[in-house]
Amino acid sequence: MKLKVLLGFVALYICHCQARVQLRLTDGKHKYEGRVEAFVNSQWGPISARGWNKKAAQVVCRQLGFGGKVIRYTKGVTYGHPKGPRPVWLEAINCNGTENHIDDCNHSGWVKSKRRLNFFDLAGVMCYTAEGRVLFPPVASAWGDINATKVKFWLDGDIENGIISAGYLIMSYKNIKGYVCADKWTWHSNNMRVACGHLGFPEAIKLRSMLSNWPFILNGLDCKGTESSLLSCNHTGYAYKQQTCKSNTAVWLQCKVFNRTSKFKNSANLKLRGAAYPWGGRVELKYKHSWTTLCDDTWDLFAANAVCRTLGYGTANEASFAAKYGQGTQLTIVDGVKCQGYENDITNCKWTVIFPKSNCSHFEDAGVECNAPMYQLKEVRLVGGKNSSEGRVEVKINGEWGTVCGDHWHVKSAMIVCRELGLNFAEKNITGNEFGVGEKIVMSKPICIGDEISLTQCLRDDNVTCSSSEKVAGVRCTDALPDLALSIRGIYRTLRVDYLPNTMLRCSWEENCLTSSANRYMNNFYMRYYRRRLMRFSTIILNFGSADYRPLAKKEDWIWHTCHKHFHSQEEFATYDLLTSDKRRRKVAEGHKASFCLEDTRCLAGVDRTYNCTAGTQGISVNCFDDYAYNIDCQWIDVSDVPYLRSYILHVNINPKFEVPETDFDNNVVVCDIYDRGSFIRVRDCGY
Repeated sequence: MKLKVLLGFVALYICHCQARVQLRLTDGKHKYEGRVEAFVNSQWGPISARGWNKKAAQVVCRQLGFGGKVIRYTKGVTYGHPKGPRPVWLEAINCNGTENHIDDCNHSGWVKSKRRLNFFDLAGVMCYTAEGRVLFPPVASAWGDINATKVKFWLDGDIENGIISAGYLIMSYKNIKGYVCADKWTWHSNNMRVACGHLGFPEAIKLRSMLSNWPFILNGLDCKGTESSLLSCNHTGYAYKQQTCKSNTAVWLQCKVFNRTSKFKNSANLKLRGAAYPWGGRVELKYKHSWTTLCDDTWDLFAANAVCRTLGYGTANEASFAAKYGQGTQLTIVDGVKCQGYENDITNCKWTVIFPKSNCSHFEDAGVECNAPMYQLKEVRLVGGKNSSEGRVEVKINGEWGTVCGDHWHVKSAMIVCRELGLNFAEKNITGNEFGVGEKIVMSKPICIGDEISLTQCLRDDNVTCSSSEKVAGVRCTDALPDLALSIRGIYRTLRVDYLPNTMLRCSWEENCLTSSANRYMNNFYMRYYRRRLMRFSTIILNFGSADYRPLAKKEDWIWHTCHKHFHSQEEFATYDLLTSDKRRRKVAEGHKASFCLEDTRCLAGVDRTYNCTAGTQGISVNCFDDYAYNIDCQWIDVSDVPYLRSYILHVNINPKFEVPETDFDNNVVVCDIYDRGSFIRVRDCGY
């Protein structure tokens, strides 16, 4: 009898151990992040961070149904620790990253730990998932089981400047379209507000009830005025066939178009960054001369609508979470944004500023995609490429298709082309005949600011000229790009003045990092007696984009510098200018830095380093930093000939010639207001 009982316990134990272990994420703000816990012996317990890395995190995310992509993995108490004592079920783990279940990895075994929980050694993860990272406008119950993706609203009217801002309001669903009945619209300003917002305009200007013989598809629309979409409003009648309209009149609507001056005025205090189009991106507000991001803890469609309307667009097509458009670099984060839904300006909402000590990080930066007016003209195309994402650029000018001259063809112009064609970013702006030359050049020297909807809206020469008929503009588009950002804190904290003897500066002199006045003192006789006054600072460069930053030149084209004994992969990776503080902003001194070693000096928690100069690879991975310390050669401006005891403006710019395309170039420049005391620098303010 005792033997049977013993065998029963053994069988039960074997059966229990062979069961696939369940996992969960706890104490995270979202369902796709948290502390990793396992269910063993009828009890939940955490996993130790011993052996915990990105590969193990990928397996956990895959097992939990989020796919194998990880935003970050954490070690320690990022997500807190369990309440009360609990055993650590897994002490060590080793995965290759391709497993579908944590039991498929090599690990210490699912046995009860002999020690209690170590509060500072816990595994956590934030999984990547599209679900839960985006909030779409809800569909009202009155619409039944309608497929929202099949519904279209637009204005039927005249095209002005490429868009239609006034006309009959038309609705279509699948293969049926019709008018919106104007009954009760004459006194319903909320309907007008939501309709124009849905169509990409901030406000409604005029409403008319126009007699129509066309069929009516929607009747009795009833909006509160806070909705992001017309599908969020109730109605009294919608059908696949004609609706009854008592007045037999259709809605004719005129919406307000924001001019560029108004947009620029508002964008001085509010910006969207990180997206391929200007009407979407990471939300950033200006606070006390510095830019801040918004925490997504209380982020909703009401706040997203206010942001969009502030910038001159319509309502929000989506509100996004978890840094969908990349992370900001600011020291402060706006939290607790509360909007009622009727605001036309984000400053009318209630919000507070918190600091990095809070539980909100840049992994939680809020984003938005606004409804923007649809551009009606098809005036740009790509021809001659191997696929639809590349080719020579052809535009339609005065009814005639032709090419664009490659002279002064910049990456910002190429960005507009890719955006207009729905191809996101420009990976490379190409000049030459790689994709053929076409029949006729019809545009030259386009100058784009960056917020244009079409290349034809950019400034250009009235007289078409080109240095060669073989030199035409082309582009190669992509879905992802890097986004380099300079650390303001890195410059602010390290800015200093050092006096270095000329004997230490020979290599720097050979790389033209000193002013011309140093030439006469760099021979062997004078070198020991003279020194230079150098304004030095560190540049910490972060890549918060969606792709790695790689040098433009191929490895075989890198330039070897004998004195410093290293390769330069990008001859002018950064420029440093010292300007006068008056209105003229006259340059009094300058410096530059070649990229002799682009590498992942360090990365954010949970991100692995990829590039290492000693291994012969150069680049900056997503969510990694490349640090150039102030004590490195050429990390300075030679101010030996500049008078001190006066104010200056320090201007630091990385990737200044836009040689490598990025999602955003605005955060490549840091400007500091400084006072030169001769032996040290007093920094008054720094910002983008």
